Amino acid sequence: MARFACALNRFWVTRGYFSEARRSFEAVLAHADLSKERKAMIVPQMVEVLRFQGAYDRSCVLLQERLEFLRKAGEPLEVAETLSALGWTAFYLGAFEEARQYCYEGLALFQVAHNQAGIANCLSPLALTATVQGEYAQALELLHDIVALRREQGDLALLTYALNAQTRAAALGGQHMLAYQACREALTLALNLKQSFGMAYCLEAIAALAAAWRRTTHAVQFFSAANKLRTIIGVPLPPSLRVMRERELLALQVALGEESFDEHWEQGQKLVW
Repeated sequence: MARFACALNRFWVTRGYFSEARRSFEAVLAHADLSKERKAMIVPQMVEVLRFQGAYDRSCVLLQERLEFLRKAGEPLEVAETLSALGWTAFYLGAFEEARQYCYEGLALFQVAHNQAGIANCLSPLALTATVQGEYAQALELLHDIVALRREQGDLALLTYALNAQTRAAALGGQHMLAYQACREALTLALNLKQSFGMAYCLEAIAALAAAWRRTTHAVQFFSAANKLRTIIGVPLPPSLRVMRERELLALQVALGEESFDEHWEQGQKLVW
């Protein structure tokens, strides 16, 4: 059952079948004969699903247990993987300093091992943290490396996420052509992969780019469509990104006026069904 769940996890995540994935992983963890070694094997994939669903407290408990076990077992790469996952979880919760500490510790271990995928995984929360905190030049520098690493790995799903993050940072940082190019590629990849969560992220990136171009009505509609898609697939916006979203929506509401904003928000809801 554990191998079956792990084998299907990438399919579940790509297609947005998060509830099905979580039920399967929870059933595995509830098994009385599950060894600590086997539990350590499945936790990273289960945590990926939990984070999409906003179950951050459950993620932290499982990851801390895994980290303690792996430190005693002397498995540096798996320790680094767990630190990266804790960094992601801390970032989503808005605990930015904690996220940095986890990511830098994991990054050092991955760099010693020349593990490029792990390096990209640790750099990504750092780039997103820089974006949320308005440090766009730093975010874009990190994202340039992350996108290059994802291309080398050939993981199109992870490349989609990286390109969407690059779109957001570039749009906010005034590099509109870079934002457009990254957004266009991300959208193509998400459509080809039939990746529902990736599509929600793309809609948000398009909305950010539209706002940067002063296309305020389009920005509201795309933010609205992304919000509805997230509701449909059960993937709420993380607390750390919710603050930035509220700031973006408030600026659009001020620019359009409340009545016009509400009208275009309703139109955006009709883009997703």
